[in-house]
Amino acid sequence: MNQTVIQQALKTMSTPFYVFDTDAAAEKMARLRGMLPKRVQLCYAMKANPFLIRDLERVADHFEVCSPGEFRICERSGISMDKVVLSGVYKNPEDVDYIMERFGGRITYTAESLTQWTLIADAAQRLKKQVRVLLRLSNGSQFGMDPDEIKAILHGSHPFARVEGLHYFTGTQKKAPKRIQKELTHLDDFLDELARDCDWHAEMLEYGPGLPVCYFEGERDSAPEMEQALCEALEQEGFKVEKGVGDIPTAFTGTYGHGKPVIGLLGEFDALSGLSQVGGCPEKKALVPGAAGHGCGHNCLGTASLAAAIAVKNYLEHNLQVSGTVIYFGCPGEEGGSGKAFMARDGVFDELDCAVTWHPWDINGASYEESLANYQIAYRFKGISSHAAASPHLGRSALDAVELMNVGVQFLREHVIDSARIHYAITDAGGFSPNVVQPQAEVLYLIRAPKNRQVQEIFERVNKIARGAALMTETTMEYDFIKSCSNMIPNYRLCRLLHEKMSEIAPPTYTADEVTFAEAIQKSFENSANPYGDQLGRYAKEDADFLKAQFGKPLFDFIAPLAQRIGDLGGSTDVGDVSWVCPTAQILTTTKAALTPAHSWQQTAQGKSGIAHKGMLYAGKVMAAAAIELIASPGIVEEAKREHRESLGGEAYRCAIPKDVRPRAIAPK
Repeated sequence: MNQTVIQQALKTMSTPFYVFDTDAAAEKMARLRGMLPKRVQLCYAMKANPFLIRDLERVADHFEVCSPGEFRICERSGISMDKVVLSGVYKNPEDVDYIMERFGGRITYTAESLTQWTLIADAAQRLKKQVRVLLRLSNGSQFGMDPDEIKAILHGSHPFARVEGLHYFTGTQKKAPKRIQKELTHLDDFLDELARDCDWHAEMLEYGPGLPVCYFEGERDSAPEMEQALCEALEQEGFKVEKGVGDIPTAFTGTYGHGKPVIGLLGEFDALSGLSQVGGCPEKKALVPGAAGHGCGHNCLGTASLAAAIAVKNYLEHNLQVSGTVIYFGCPGEEGGSGKAFMARDGVFDELDCAVTWHPWDINGASYEESLANYQIAYRFKGISSHAAASPHLGRSALDAVELMNVGVQFLREHVIDSARIHYAITDAGGFSPNVVQPQAEVLYLIRAPKNRQVQEIFERVNKIARGAALMTETTMEYDFIKSCSNMIPNYRLCRLLHEKMSEIAPPTYTADEVTFAEAIQKSFENSANPYGDQLGRYAKEDADFLKAQFGKPLFDFIAPLAQRIGDLGGSTDVGDVSWVCPTAQILTTTKAALTPAHSWQQTAQGKSGIAHKGMLYAGKVMAAAAIELIASPGIVEEAKREHRESLGGEAYRCAIPKDVRPRAIAPK
């Protein structure tokens, strides 16, 4: 804040008076945004200070208005009415008519009671205005509606008033993350109830916990406590937590113990766009249409690894004479973000002797498989806009450049190795008007191959095609290297150890209801091909015969034999980068019906099931047992490290991501 301005104010104004630093407010809002998921928006309550709204419009997604006076300030300020949420426990019919007549559906209306709902719905029908409404859920106070009142509204017919979501305000100065977590869990349960009882799914949720603010000298800012919530479980167990590792705000480590060997447990967490699904429902039914869902079991993945880390900690705690360290790695953004690759690039895994991880799957077994390396790059073309009919000769189409690039890459496919894969998505087509020559366009490419060097070779050839497309269209091209994954280096010694521990710990058994649910899920499959049939050649004959006999079960409740030869994962994983740094192995456990495709709504539907819960706990037990064995038997660690050195053949790990590229999310435009 400009100190000169403050000094002038002190001379001309009487004290006390308030000074607001809008730049500091914007900075804090940006910091809060960085802690929250991308789809979470920030709503500024005008009652905090209505005269700051013009300064905060650039950083606030919505403004909560609670009185006619506040609304008039919005009008006079000229802010976008699309951002206004009209709340307040009292609404005058004349004011509602005035606002609705002039701004209609641009405003979001909050119904605080049945009376308010009737007022808004009747006004919308009388004025023939389609409006969006949030229903306020009571938190036990006199304000808001109880669940039965909300259900009654949702069961009714309202041609002009559409219920878009819920409003839930629970007070101010919330300093305890646990309390916020409890309230959000309550909301989540109620939304599940509304989906079940009313066949209704919220598109918007306005949640107002009132985050803590320090008003007085000496009062402690509790914002860091909010950041600590993700790591709270580790800290309570006595782990030393380090946050923000690898320059990723949501990546962290939890360390316990002393000395060698150092064993890493990878706790992955992520989601996939467009895979929102009602849990426990064997039919495709989005919980929030268009939202993300745990279509690869990430809700279980990080949790089981945390359970394993705590079990290893307990072992070290009761065997103080034993030398060994366990590190839990909180690894975000595997799907499209390659969080572990950025972490590996920055040396986060360098002190590890071995790493163990797992993945939710439809089978129990130690994974002795390779994966494909990949690069993800955005190619952006810039041209010249022009009227497509009156003066097309003056334009230079960036979209033409994208199309020519894609055609060139199609021809390239014949001239790369068979195991390579080249995928693309047009992320910016230059607009929605065909009568305009598109001045910009963007295409996102994902290049895969078995080895890092092979991806690099194909990447260089794709770049030449992109430059050629720009040359042909007289446009300019630049590419943005987003991320990479290294190929997986399998470690048979670690896989054998994991298989041994799986054999010692009985896999889960399933109830009749769980089997019935799995069968219902299987009936929804559009393609029920068995991918394991092509893998039988990796196994000894008796093991292959055993696997064949298991095919056809609704749940794979057995432990798959350990393959004799390396398999091909077919996809990519950023675990590959960890496997270049140290010996790494992973297990798979049954968390879904047999042959459930990954990255599907069916996977998301099973994420909260007893099947998934049992598989998650089983994975935690196996990983804990393997990590404890590695600590107690350093000879196994040395065997694994010797095999790792042989597999690398003298080649050192090199992350393909340029040093100046920082981790980021790729979101739709």
